[in-house]
Amino acid sequence: MAGAKKRHSHWLSEGRGAPADARVVELFWGSLRRGVIQIATTANVPSMFYTRTSELPDHAYYRCVSLFEPRATPDMPEEEIKKHREIVYGAFVQTFKKLVKIFGGYPSSCPDLRVMLPLSILSVPHKRAILDELMPGSAGSWLMISDHWPNGRRIAGQTHYHWDLGIKKVKELTTYDTHTNAPPPAKAMALGSVLQQYLRGLQMANGVHFLGTPESALAFLHDNMPGIDHLSTVWLYYRFRLETKLSWGQVAPKTTPWAWRKLTNKLVHTCTGLQTVNVTIDSAFWDKVNWKKNDTDYWKTVEELINLPKQSSVQTGIQNPLGDNHPCGFLEKIGRLSAKNIKLKVTIDEANTHERELFLACVQARLCMCMNTRPPLAKKELCTCKTKNLHSSCVWNTETNGESD
Repeated sequence: MAGAKKRHSHWLSEGRGAPADARVVELFWGSLRRGVIQIATTANVPSMFYTRTSELPDHAYYRCVSLFEPRATPDMPEEEIKKHREIVYGAFVQTFKKLVKIFGGYPSSCPDLRVMLPLSILSVPHKRAILDELMPGSAGSWLMISDHWPNGRRIAGQTHYHWDLGIKKVKELTTYDTHTNAPPPAKAMALGSVLQQYLRGLQMANGVHFLGTPESALAFLHDNMPGIDHLSTVWLYYRFRLETKLSWGQVAPKTTPWAWRKLTNKLVHTCTGLQTVNVTIDSAFWDKVNWKKNDTDYWKTVEELINLPKQSSVQTGIQNPLGDNHPCGFLEKIGRLSAKNIKLKVTIDEANTHERELFLACVQARLCMCMNTRPPLAKKELCTCKTKNLHSSCVWNTETNGESD
């Protein structure tokens, strides 16, 4: 271990910032302990080789390395002792370097985490462990996005849009509301923005329920584009009714086809980590769609209602027609996802008879056929517009982001 200080001394010079908050120091060493123990236990290293990690101090690098020596000489062959030491030491170096990149140095020179830092450096389980230590229960939390009740005011830092109130034939300026089951963020706020970014990234990985309009979903995605690749599961709602009252009393308006089209474009072309899409359609579907057109031949009806997708305009360079005017055009849009990396589940409210269940099964099968014709098209993109007006933004203007499909 004598060469450890010389070999890795360049890490000591990084992050010459203000002294870190005591909780940040504790977070660093706790993360280091967990990382080493996780790797060592996976490699079946006896615990006597890493039990002293509890003594990790806010000291120089070489002092930390010395704590990975057993307290007593193990009763095992020398070659085996050497092997276990190398595994534990390697685990320490690997984890330490990752944490130095995240924190900007080891704690004695660690800045106060005000800088935005990449979430990809630590594994998801590691980040969950960090959050669960500081905010128990937060790592398993999820997000719900709905429309903020229009009041003509903007919320600072959030993308805003105009909400079509339908019955009143007027549009009001609004934005989205974020709901979560995470514990109060007081500790996270005290630690700065990085922990908040960890939490948001994990919540997006756990799944996002987009309960409101496609506009509210697009506004949320626009504000969270740096972490959009974390999005793995989404719940979407398509509503034919002018107004739907949500469980907490808020109202969700009728879905606009053109906004739905733009939202599905976003899912198809930029959500690289998307794995599961759940779509719920309100019960007004049964009155809006002639689902008994061919009596009990539901498959024939579904074939007529849902066309197989054309080749993406991103591939052909030719703008496809909207095709949203018929009742099931919105399902064709969601059918443009690729079955190679995404699982789609569609639910229609009040599909509570045998006939409706058969029709829904045909819809699901038809959409699987659609998705099987599509290759994965998602590519990571960052915001290019720097505006907080959704209708002028890069997620809305398909001509600027190449998402016309």
